[in-house]
Amino acid sequence: MKEANFTVRVVRPIEFLEGTITFKAASIIKAMEGCPMKDIVRALRSMDSTNSPGSKADPPRWITHFAGLESKASGKAMEPFIQIVDDGQVVRDKRRFRELLATPEPP
Repeated sequence: MKEANFTVRVVRPIEFLEGTITFKAASIIKAMEGCPMKDIVRALRSMDSTNSPGSKADPPRWITHFAGLESKASGKAMEPFIQIVDDGQVVRDKRRFRELLATPEPP
């Protein structure tokens, strides 16, 4: 399978407690490595609506959290288990990630 231009790359094993919502989200992201980012976000939204009705979770935030971008912004040092990749380049800023996510998909 050809990797998408805007996707995730797993860089280390996930280390979350099995059965938790965090573990489920991480597992979806890991399984969808190389898939288009918008498909990954859709899968996370589906998981969230299925497993926690009424939740106001922000699926793209799972991705930036697991990539270490949320902890970087807060000053905490979480070691990322994924990288966000756009056209072969690692995205290192959550604002840039949100901009890329907001751009329309090519036909």
